[in-house]
Formats: sequence, structure tokens, C-alpha cells
Amino acid sequence: MTFNLPTTGFTGTEVEAFETAYKELAEKIISTYNVQSNPTREYPTSGGFNRFIDGDTLPTSFLYPPYKNGDLMEFLLQEAFLYASFIIKQRAGNTGPGTDFDLSSSPFKVEVPRDQVGRFIKNLGCVFEKQDMIDAWRYNKDNNPDNWTDPLDPTDIWDEALEELLDVVLNNRGGNNTLIDTYMSDEEFNSGLKDSFLFEFLPDLFKVLNPFLRATGLGIGQKYGPELADLTKQYFKNDKTPWTATSIANSYGSDRVDSIKKDIEKQISKDRATWPARHAVCGGNLLNRSCTYSSARIDITDQYTAAEKALYNVPPGGKIYEVTFYASDLGDWIGTGRVVTDGGTANNGAGEVLGLYDDFDFAYGFEIRRETPGNGIHGFDYNNANVTHGSYYNSDIQENGTYEQKKADTVSMIQNSENGIDWKREVVSWAHLRGIGLPVNIRIQF
Repeated sequence: MTFNLPTTGFTGTEVEAFETAYKELAEKIISTYNVQSNPTREYPTSGGFNRFIDGDTLPTSFLYPPYKNGDLMEFLLQEAFLYASFIIKQRAGNTGPGTDFDLSSSPFKVEVPRDQVGRFIKNLGCVFEKQDMIDAWRYNKDNNPDNWTDPLDPTDIWDEALEELLDVVLNNRGGNNTLIDTYMSDEEFNSGLKDSFLFEFLPDLFKVLNPFLRATGLGIGQKYGPELADLTKQYFKNDKTPWTATSIANSYGSDRVDSIKKDIEKQISKDRATWPARHAVCGGNLLNRSCTYSSARIDITDQYTAAEKALYNVPPGGKIYEVTFYASDLGDWIGTGRVVTDGGTANNGAGEVLGLYDDFDFAYGFEIRRETPGNGIHGFDYNNANVTHGSYYNSDIQENGTYEQKKADTVSMIQNSENGIDWKREVVSWAHLRGIGLPVNIRIQF
């Protein structure tokens, strides 16, 4: 089976050698999907899988989406050919076509004009009318599907003032405006008149808008929206009370604890997973980008003392893993966490999950840097004096600058697209400017 790769027009020893090798590889890959020449649609493995022997054959149906589909694979191979050839040509340092492009531009970046976003989302079949969203929320509260809100809570978390915020979320995001710029005056914010609204009522929108946000892409949608909302409100109250299996069961039911454990097991078993920007496996601060790595877990058992392992209740032969939860359901409120296992063969060799430990803190808010000697381990008590400004800020300005300088640093941090600050994270940033927030320990033992 053959297919036509696009012609780049790039010349030079490096790029021409790359394109020749790439075409040979692409032909071999796409032939796997040819039913005539490969009726079983199988491909040989070449090692790197800890559950397969080198040389085993696997059906293409085993592959992750979207790689099961031959037509889509053809498209991806063609696009990758263009993109990779462009990069090779750029790095070769010679002349000719392919050297007059902006490296910051991505061939995959497609922007929908702001005035057409609403129409685009409507055409996807999503509800995009404020009143319909309000009506849907009230219906869901009355019918309480899947216990998404606490039936024992007599209060109505909806507040009419939140309708104004819906206008902001739906109409005013984009460009360089911030939530503060578009919604409230500096006087109201600086004097604390909006603290109650921002830091008590606003987090409840994480519960209200979750299905909408997941469907439209305006923000991550949360399976664990109630936990995210309540953790955020506790953070804003400077309440350091740890989150444990008991407190979660008391608030949301024991089934919720079981669900968390299952999602941890699912994540820790993955052969490939997304790790956050600035993490060491992604190149650290040097590259400043997220990445896909060959495992969702890193064995960090040897980094802990015997006393620290005892705090984590690590059994003989047990393991402590750093696990990424980004791009997973638990990523709503855990970025990377410490997972303790029995060191056995369950869960793709990770072992039976015994506990999860993390700190609910923010690179764009307040952090507790556990890597600093004397600051303890994730999930356990810390001294308030050791809490620092998030790593996204200019620490010198935040420590020694005037209020206006700190505010300018906050706005700059929010507007830096590399930081990925959406409207929900922005609320945490403004709380930081007001001096509000303390990390919450997450200490869940199963």
C-alpha cells in the first residue's frame, strides 16, 4: 500500500536525507493497515513494552485512538512529514524555501474568530444560552442526578450575582482582558468588597458549569467538580485541615473513595501519559512545555528516609511513585501526586494502591515547596512561614515590590499564554494578590 506524501520543496543534505528515511518509515507504517497485504491487520512489537516480548504481533485494534484508523493515520503521517521537515530545514541553517517562517507558529494552530465562537459551539450541539444553562442547573439540583450536589445541604448555592459572571465567561474571555478588568473595578477588588463573591460563591461554579465546560472546551470539565470546589474554598479560607479517606467518605460517600482508588489504578497502569510543563521529564524550565512520557509513574522510593516511609505507611518491599494525573479525571484537583503501593505485580507492575498524598497548592497562587529541606513531605503538616509565592511569579517583586508592581506581575503572569491561566485559575491568582490562600494537605489511605 502506498500513499502520496506532500512535496515540501525543501532542499539541503539534512532535510533531504530526513525526508527519504521518513517516507520509508511512513510506507511501512501505513502498510500495516492494508487489508489486502495484511489481512490480520497486525504489527510486530519492537520492545519497550513491559508486558510484551520483543517480536510479538498485535492487532491494530490494540492501538490507542486515533491510531486505529488507517485513513486518519495517513493524514497524521502526512502532517507530521510537513512539520518535521520544516523543523529539520530550520535547524540545518542553510538557505532556500523553509527558512522564512516564524518558529512560534504551529501548522496545527487554528483560531476561531472571537465573534464566531458562540456560533461554532452551538453548531456542535452544545447549549450556549445563559438562561438555558441556569434552568438546566436548577433542574439538576431539583432532581439531583448521581448525587452531584449534597442532598443534605439546605442552602441553594446558586446566587443571582453569578448570572453576571456567566456573561463574563461566555462573552468576555479572550484577548488580554482579565477577570478583574472585565468584571469589577479596582476599587471594589482592592478594598475587599468582592472577596465574598470571588472566593466563596465563585468556586461553586466549578460544580455548576462542569458539564458545559467539558463539552465546549472553555475549561476542563470535572468528574470531581464537588471536590475541586470544596478544596478551593477551603484553600481560600486558609484552612489546613487534611483531606483524608474519612473526610471524603463523610462528605461524598464511601463510593467516592472507591472511585478515586479506581482512577488512581487506571492512571498508574498507563504506559504513556501527559506530564506537566516544567517537570524534569519534559525538560524542566529549559523547555517549559508539557510532554508525553513513556510511563505515568516514576519510582521515587529511594528519595525518602525510613521515618518518611513510615509516615506514608509503606510496607516492606513497597513503593512510592510520583504519578502524573494530568489529562485524567483526577487531574481536576491533583496534578502530580505521591502514590504508595505494595510493590507487587498488580496494575501493570506498579502494585496494589495503598495511598495518595499531595498538596493542594498552586504555581499561580501559594505553594509549599517540599523539595526544600525542612518543609516535610507531600500530604503532611507544614509551617506557614515556609509557604512561598507560586513559581510562575517574580518572587522578588512579590516579596519586595509595591502593590501596583505586584498587581502588574500578576496580570503579566495571567496573560502569559505559556502558563495556561483560564478564568478558574485566574481567581486563585487574584486571591494570591489579596494574600489569600493556604495549601491543603491531601492524605488518602485506602
